[in-house]
Order: sequence, then C-alpha cells, then structure tokens
Amino acid sequence: MRLAVEARHVMFKLLNDVAVVEKRPIRVSTGCWLRVRRIGWRSDFLVRGGAKVFPTDELIEIDDKTYHAFAKRRLKYATIVAIDKMVEPSEVHFENPLIYRTGYLVFEVIGREAKLVDVEPTHVMLTFEHSIHLQRAKIVIEPKDTVVFNNWVVCRTKSLALAVAFIPFNTPFTVCYNDTRHYRCYEMKATIPPIQMREFHRDIG
Repeated sequence: MRLAVEARHVMFKLLNDVAVVEKRPIRVSTGCWLRVRRIGWRSDFLVRGGAKVFPTDELIEIDDKTYHAFAKRRLKYATIVAIDKMVEPSEVHFENPLIYRTGYLVFEVIGREAKLVDVEPTHVMLTFEHSIHLQRAKIVIEPKDTVVFNNWVVCRTKSLALAVAFIPFNTPFTVCYNDTRHYRCYEMKATIPPIQMREFHRDIG
C-alpha cells in the first residue's frame, strides 16, 4: 500500500541538505481539557525516509507571520521548506532550522515500516472529528472496511468522536455526523485534497 498522509502528521529534522523523517508512528488524537479525557490512534508502522532539499532564498507567510526559507523541495503532493528565522513581526533567528511542510506525503507501507516515496498513492489516510452536546458523538464512514479507528469520549457537557480511514485513492466515500435529529452526510472523493460532491441528511435509525 502506498499511503498518502497529511504532512502535518509527520515530523522532520534537517541533516546537511536532507529533510529526514523522524522515525515514529503516525499519531492522531483529540479530547477534552482534562488530559485523561482523550482518545487517539497510533499506526502500527513507523514512518521513515528523507528528501533532499535545494537552496532557495524566499519569504513565506505562516499564520500571519513572515519567515525566511533557505532550502526547499517540492514533491508530488507536498512541499518541504527549511526555515532559519522569523522576519516579521520581529527578527528571530532559530538555533536549529525548522521544517515546515504542507500537502500530503506518500509512504510505501511494508510490514511495520513506511518509507517516504514520491509517487502516486494507492490510498489516502483521512481523519474526521465531531463533537455534540448532551449525547454520544458518532461518525459513520462508508465503505466501512476502510475504517481503521473510530471511537468517542465523554466530556463535561459534550462528547467528541474521532475516526481514521484508509480510503482507496480517487474513489468515492461517504462520511456522516449525528446531530439531534438526523445524520449530516457528505459524499466525498478521496482525491488530494479530498473534495465534497454533495451534502444530504440521513435518518437516525
């Protein structure tokens, strides 16, 4: 399986001119303000690999702040940028470069390891969150056999649900979230990024 993963789930460090993937599982979690009220999923494989980055000299905007990028690499579905300082609102130099990444990274999953590759994926990892007051939060994904995690947690006045699915690339799927009267459903397509095709309601049965 070649799995496309949102780049925000993968950490890098810079070694010479290579952005190296930190070898660890992919983790996704959510929860309430109490630390014990959390749910989460962790992959049974470790991501690894790296990508050579090339010199650049440009300014990039991240969360309304301006940074200086000195190295960069564009992959098929992601961009990796090495940053050495914040330019605005104040000049701040970093002791160690930061690796900013956007888009989706593709990993060849074999057994308990997943190596970074720059090819077309066969599946896309998608995460879904939902919250609702005074009742159990539910997420329903179809096809059901794409779901690798689906759980919920109770907070003080609401509950939270988290689901993770590995959906075949470029195929349709449906995700539904419960509310007080029915399910709000979305027919989607597992492109990069996913696209919504239509919205509809489904009775709670």
